[in-house]
Amino acid sequence: MDNASTAQRWPRVSFAMPVLNAGALLEDALKTIRAQDYPDVEIVVADGMSTDNTRAICRKYNCVIVDNLRVEAEIGVELARQRATGEFVFVMAADNGCPHPHWIKQMIAPFLDDPEVLGVYTKMVPAPEDNSVNTYLCELHVDPFTWFVFGNTAHPDHFGCAYPSLPIKAATLSTNSTVRRFPLIAWAQGFGVRKSYQRDPATIGDDILPIILMIEQGKRLAYVPKAGVYHHHLTGSKASSKNTARGCSGTFIAGPSGCTIEPSTSRPNENYAPICGSSMAARSWDRCCMHSCGFSVQESFFWLWHFPATVCLAYITVFESVFRFYFAKIFKPAKN
Repeated sequence: MDNASTAQRWPRVSFAMPVLNAGALLEDALKTIRAQDYPDVEIVVADGMSTDNTRAICRKYNCVIVDNLRVEAEIGVELARQRATGEFVFVMAADNGCPHPHWIKQMIAPFLDDPEVLGVYTKMVPAPEDNSVNTYLCELHVDPFTWFVFGNTAHPDHFGCAYPSLPIKAATLSTNSTVRRFPLIAWAQGFGVRKSYQRDPATIGDDILPIILMIEQGKRLAYVPKAGVYHHHLTGSKASSKNTARGCSGTFIAGPSGCTIEPSTSRPNENYAPICGSSMAARSWDRCCMHSCGFSVQESFFWLWHFPATVCLAYITVFESVFRFYFAKIFKPAKN
């Protein structure tokens, strides 16, 4: 079969990428996309008006650039997705990457095999150059605080343990509105969706809620464990601390919703309980060693990071909670 007829078998695929001053990471991500053995790939970048070399890198890799005047990453995802022309759209960030050149073909296979599949997802895997901390976070799949709260619902390899009565067969998750504790699947990190999917406007600004709505509606989501996706969690101590503080304080203050670690009361998660730093560390370690189903970190060197990471995140949580609820109110400017 000639190349032209072979190419006709593969539908166009688009990547939606929100970026902001991402020059330090973006080129590596785009290289992995352009290295794919796939004939028709579009990259749409929603740029939050970067002031570094981000746009020059995008032009180098033939990306479509969309202005994201709102700057927020989730707004950028939707801007890029709406601009995309592919039949299937994958959401990635500048700190993501495709581990191998067959990534796209593996990820779209469930779409082509089953017209009922609406979305596909995979798991985070460390890149060869990652340090031990980033490898530990990829093995954990989320930050230690979020993993402490969500447990087996935070890692797709463990969904079968979290939902033993649900039909999780042939790597496809199909649930319904009777689920009380939802899996923590993000509208990012390589998640793919049919372009025809109309996202509820109320979910824009949240990277977990769209998936929760899909599950509530009984949509089929396919897990592709062999694909994997790079996620360079640690891009710098300042940025990492800021993101950790924002995420942890949201969970500690209002309790996780079961669909996001940001404050919400609409979907309480049964795993949540008020905690202090030392008890969180002890309980998280206990879950690591005894209660998580097939938790790979406990069998590797990288679990050594778990206890100190959990202690640090716990005390960041306490500090942020006190600061935001008390000091922020004291210093809040009076309205005229």
